[in-house]
Amino acid sequence: MIWQGKIEKLVPGDIQFVVDDITSQDPEKVGVMWHVELESEKEGFVPLPFSRGASFYRLNKQGKIVYARDLVEPSSKPGPAALGAISFIAPIVRKLGTKANPQNLRSKEDGKDLVKAAAMYAFAASYVLVVLFSQIPPGEPGIHPDPADLQRILHESYNFFYVNMALSDLGLSPVPNVPEHPVDEGIFNIIAAWSLTFLPLMANDPKGNTIGFKSKQIQWLGIMFLTNFFAPWYMGRRLIPKAFLNPEKEVDAAPAWVELGGTASKGMAATALVVGIFSIFWIVAGRPEYSLEERSQFFLESFTTNRVFWAFCLDAILYSLWQNWLLKDLGAATWQQRLPLFGSIAFLLSQERADGTDVSNRTL
Repeated sequence: MIWQGKIEKLVPGDIQFVVDDITSQDPEKVGVMWHVELESEKEGFVPLPFSRGASFYRLNKQGKIVYARDLVEPSSKPGPAALGAISFIAPIVRKLGTKANPQNLRSKEDGKDLVKAAAMYAFAASYVLVVLFSQIPPGEPGIHPDPADLQRILHESYNFFYVNMALSDLGLSPVPNVPEHPVDEGIFNIIAAWSLTFLPLMANDPKGNTIGFKSKQIQWLGIMFLTNFFAPWYMGRRLIPKAFLNPEKEVDAAPAWVELGGTASKGMAATALVVGIFSIFWIVAGRPEYSLEERSQFFLESFTTNRVFWAFCLDAILYSLWQNWLLKDLGAATWQQRLPLFGSIAFLLSQERADGTDVSNRTL
């Protein structure tokens, strides 16, 4: 009744539908071509602009309409642009089949997740373009790295988690231990420790249950070595709705050893905790020949002139976002979601979610 009142108020009383053509062979199906006319002051009834259309109706045995489809003439004619759109969409449809149809989305949440996934993929591509090719960050583009930067990263990679430094002190180092600035070494190892915590989070990620564990391992290895060159791609992949995935593809589940509350999960968290705490100490007090003022100056100068150092700082900001989203979906406490690095560590070691349930129970 409400809609009837609105129609009567908005639609002129002298408007009329005119049937241009109609099918008559099947008593239960009918197709109609029509247009709308409105009475003018001088010429009688004239066609209303953009009012042509075609309709199809299906009736049941009792003569009641059970299906209707109306196609109305569009006010704008795409013309050649429509051909360009078809050439763009056709490869996507060939690749995805019926999954390319947005109508297959089961809910508004699926639609939102699809938009989020697309946005995350766009961000991932932008990250690679900015860091490797653009002039936006300080220093030379990543495709033309400074040899000194490559040498520095190599030395810090040899000293991953400070292992080479410890072996060198014991006279057991397989390769020479070349010291770098403690601020640089500390930040490098904080990011590495943070990356370590992502494997158990990704393995148990409820939004990533359509991604096989083998694929997650490969992406995690990429995160360990190249950080956010891989992390945003995973964050986008986990958001793709199931309606757009192959339902027949079998997904290999995460093995027991990497479950939350398991030995490996706790071991990674404990390792990250030790390395994280030591790295903070190393940044502030490692190699005492450097004063706090020199450390501060090194940080500011490196952040404004060195692209690799700048990228590591950006990685820390982005890791905070990824951690927040992953821990939220895993049911972690709010403070664990928001505390960089150590929030992930606390969640993996606590064996308890914010609602008090055991993290080893993977039914979320």
